Amino acid sequence: EVTIRALSGRAKARAQEAVIEKAAGLLQRVGGADVIQQITAMGGERAVRDAAERDPASSYDQTSVLTDGIVSWTAPEPVDAETIDDLDADAADTLFRAILTLSKVAVSADAAAAIEAEAKNA
Repeated sequence: EVTIRALSGRAKARAQEAVIEKAAGLLQRVGGADVIQQITAMGGERAVRDAAERDPASSYDQTSVLTDGIVSWTAPEPVDAETIDDLDADAADTLFRAILTLSKVAVSADAAAAIEAEAKNA
């Protein structure tokens, strides 16, 4: 059993900033021109936007979300960065998406539409 909590506004911002920092690091390591050529070959900026619309959760860093969103679990190991990193991919993704959903962050295009409709009706 795992206890999770909704992310604060600050935690959401940190998770988004971590994605930007990772992208900036990739640009530095690979070289900006090479990355731009790869993006162009994959369909350009529109393809990147389409991918983000299909999976809005991709704009949040999974490690940051899990670190800020997992409160406790029944496993004997403590909840810390190392044990969170040791989660298997399926468990990490399930918890990541559950924390984002609890935090009212869309985890799919359908969820984004539902959240937008809810906001309009509020």
